[in-house]
Amino acid sequence: MTMKAQQQIILFRVEKCNWSTSKLKHFLHLLKVQKVRAPAFHYVSIGPKKVADYTLDQWLLWRTFPNQWNKNPMQTWDRRRRELNNPHLNEMIKTLPPMKSPCREMSLAQLKLAALIRGLIAPCDFLFLDSPELYLDGQQKALFLKALEVHLSRDNAPHLIAAPTELQEWKIFSNIQWANLTTRGYLLHNIDNSQNEDTILLPFAA
Repeated sequence: MTMKAQQQIILFRVEKCNWSTSKLKHFLHLLKVQKVRAPAFHYVSIGPKKVADYTLDQWLLWRTFPNQWNKNPMQTWDRRRRELNNPHLNEMIKTLPPMKSPCREMSLAQLKLAALIRGLIAPCDFLFLDSPELYLDGQQKALFLKALEVHLSRDNAPHLIAAPTELQEWKIFSNIQWANLTTRGYLLHNIDNSQNEDTILLPFAA
């Protein structure tokens, strides 16, 4: 299976399954079933984990630029933010508490926003978002979707794999498919719910 030249958005949903593993593991299993090699990607989990001992800047920079931890990552962060030139992303950053704030004092919504910001700033070819709307209020969700729309409009935008809690709001994006995981197996659908089992458009190299 060859890489698609055009950037794609794949919405991934687990339906009526009682497995305790994350949606990421379900998606990796889908790739295995389809005999597709999993790509390297940046992952934003359903909720922040193991952040209590960090300040916000430590958690953001360490997870965004793990290979530059000892090379002035804040300078890399600022340069990357300017390169992206995304006004909605900048607005998201402004809603965060000061960078030296202890993560243990932040709300779940603030931590989730920080994780989503990290996902947009991190240089990657593939971005996986697990339940990106979780913990966000309506205003925060709208701001994130605007930032994501600008982010994905770039020529070198990453392919996006998202496991949202709702599908309706994602219709603002083009090139969408969604993969539906049921207790009986895997089906790939177009956003209008028409099944597309014969044409698998996963943008990964076999």
